[in-house]
Amino acid sequence: MNFPEKTYNAIFQSLQNAKDLYEDGKILDLHGRLPRAYTLYHFSFEETGRAFILSSLFLDYILKELDYRDFIPKRLNERGYIDHQKKLNNATFEFSKFAAYASILGNRNDLIDKIQKLYDGFEIGKMDENKNKSIYLSFSKNEFLIPSDGLSEDDLNEMKILAEINLNFVELVVQTFENEGGYKNIVQKYRK
Repeated sequence: MNFPEKTYNAIFQSLQNAKDLYEDGKILDLHGRLPRAYTLYHFSFEETGRAFILSSLFLDYILKELDYRDFIPKRLNERGYIDHQKKLNNATFEFSKFAAYASILGNRNDLIDKIQKLYDGFEIGKMDENKNKSIYLSFSKNEFLIPSDGLSEDDLNEMKILAEINLNFVELVVQTFENEGGYKNIVQKYRK
């Protein structure tokens, strides 16, 4: 299996991992483990950023913007595959595109308003800070805080919604690839 095909398959693996993280977060959420649930929703959201990075790399290959000889693991790192800030930035960017798609395609005012409210308050620094608060003992205003004291239910719900929206968007990307007939058909169709 060549590297472009491995990357194509990794998009599906990344989606599955993001779904698993989200589902594990729901289990913790149901058991009142708010900080740990937040952590897993955050990781699910971040993993969707990884899926977008993989999709972008694969599409650049398909659209001949990236030569096969340049399609090497180094490109993953250049695009932020292991850099968690870049994955968050990527997930955030894709989230904003999804908001636009939702407003154009869905015409559901309830969804559009919810997405717009979340997007208006989007702060990657805050997301990263909340992730750390959900895992570690933190120090704020001259006080040490255990994870359960550092996050609100609103923080949890916001991250849960963000993760869910991006999961749905990655599923649309994957469904598009499947509708095109998979890796071999896509390569034959677009890399003539």
